[in-house]
Amino acid sequence: MCPFVKHIIFFLLLPSSLLFSQSDSLFVPSCIEIPGYEAVFKSSNLPIIIIDTHGQEIPGNNPRIIAEMGVINNGSTRRSKLIDPVNGYRGKISIERRGESSAGWKKKQYDIETIDEYGNNNNVPLLGLPEENDWILNAPYIDKSFMRNVLIYHLSNEMGRYASRSRFFELVLNGEYMGIYVLLEKIKRDRNRVDISTLTVNDNEGDQLTGGYILRIDKLDNDYICDIDYFTSMHYQHPDFNKCTNYQFRYPERDVITTEQKVYIKNFIYKFEDVMASDYFADPDTGYYKYLDVSSFIDFIILNELAKNVDGYRLSTYMYKDRDSNCGKLTIGPIWDFNLGFGLANYYDGEDTDDWMIETLSNPKKIGKSDFMAQFWWIKLFREKNFSRQFYIRWQELRQNILSLDNVYRQIDSIAVTLNEAKDRNFCIWAAPGERGDGFWPVPRIFSSFETYQDEVDYLKVWLGNRIDWIDQNILAVTAIKKHNLISPKNFTLAQNYPNPFNPVTTIPYTVSAPAHIKMEIYNTLGQKVKTLVNTRHAAGHYNVNWDGTINCGQSAAGGMYLYRLDITGLNGENFSITKKMLYLK
Repeated sequence: MCPFVKHIIFFLLLPSSLLFSQSDSLFVPSCIEIPGYEAVFKSSNLPIIIIDTHGQEIPGNNPRIIAEMGVINNGSTRRSKLIDPVNGYRGKISIERRGESSAGWKKKQYDIETIDEYGNNNNVPLLGLPEENDWILNAPYIDKSFMRNVLIYHLSNEMGRYASRSRFFELVLNGEYMGIYVLLEKIKRDRNRVDISTLTVNDNEGDQLTGGYILRIDKLDNDYICDIDYFTSMHYQHPDFNKCTNYQFRYPERDVITTEQKVYIKNFIYKFEDVMASDYFADPDTGYYKYLDVSSFIDFIILNELAKNVDGYRLSTYMYKDRDSNCGKLTIGPIWDFNLGFGLANYYDGEDTDDWMIETLSNPKKIGKSDFMAQFWWIKLFREKNFSRQFYIRWQELRQNILSLDNVYRQIDSIAVTLNEAKDRNFCIWAAPGERGDGFWPVPRIFSSFETYQDEVDYLKVWLGNRIDWIDQNILAVTAIKKHNLISPKNFTLAQNYPNPFNPVTTIPYTVSAPAHIKMEIYNTLGQKVKTLVNTRHAAGHYNVNWDGTINCGQSAAGGMYLYRLDITGLNGENFSITKKMLYLK
């Protein structure tokens, strides 16, 4: 394959009127030679991001350096050329390298912040994503399909759960072609990301103190300080293991969060853990229902099991809590870091398509003592009767649309077509299919037999098809449901609301074909419950319920798209759901 060489033919200094002021001009090559590639790199069907550090080396941690960035993005109908005017962003950024295991790879990934001329945060939209200042330039390297993270994040968004939105681009760094990258939204509190209440240094009592918070379960860096950056679980995973869960404070950030806020969220987690360690953890009034947004945990498990993510549950796991007045229970997510999912890891049986990863990562016999187990409460939730029944029903619902093979394969093929041109340039400078890269490389042996990008794509599709089939065949065994006792969802209907769009009131018709407990709830597009309309037992019959655009806490909902979900629980305990969308105008 192509040697690891990047050679610049010549540089073209763009006119300052097109990019930056004369003193801050950005040198951009008009073309770049890629040895072994059939032509020099001049243009792409993808956007192009150009970064100039003015000779500075990009550090691996703070302090970041200041650099210049330009974005060329001519959309899907016209190619982006290196000689085109910068039209997507022109300005300063702060930048640093990111990653842990990935830090050993030659293809680096970066954290960037868009800043103004004074060094202040500068919220901007990049490549069509909502405006913000914190971004990640993700470098697919070990994943030679380039799509594992992009695919699972998109599926999460389709399910109504926010995950980082993404855009592919090609990177030019200091005049060198760096290959295919993915622009990702960094997980943070923002109305377009994790949409929870803002916490200030003055919010130290009452309802304001109860949210919002973002926590992360992960390994700790060497410079992390307990009680400043994180707190430790009160419950050991297993008597033979001396590692506890570390809950990192992510929002509010280190230099803002107050002592009162740390104490509050720490005590909330401790209460939840004490409940999960108790004999009454499944009690509907005093158990985990009191603390958790259960549906978010179900969707989180589904996505991690779909990908059989070896880092799932125990690492890179985010959770957040909004204010109590915003119905703030602990919500798991957004999902993060699936580059070793979908059969790409040769440990913890990650390459196999059978078994539940949540059980593997909770089993001390399968996890080495030097490693991290899933938190003790994951497996208790997964095996709890009512939770597992809801898990079963949600899986069946998703298999009809979002997790159908047709939908998943369509998305894989669409990404492959988008990258068809750029992949060849990327593989001329980085490890290509069949080649072993540098650094941490836990890739199963079968990948060494691949010769083309299509081999990577085909493997991903075959692996996913087999994985979904295994879950289909084995999911019922997780629950206490007896198949012959299940009521059929066939005659339970949820009609489209009318009028739609609506303001101020809309009507939702539904049909109950047999005695059952019915719950009707409204969710926003981030998967957060905003209103319970119905929660009672029904006889068979036709019903209507109205929604006036208010949420549980009595406030008026924001205008936009909402999901309304009908949850049916039969007399034998079986569950299933039907979900539809509606538009609230304001």
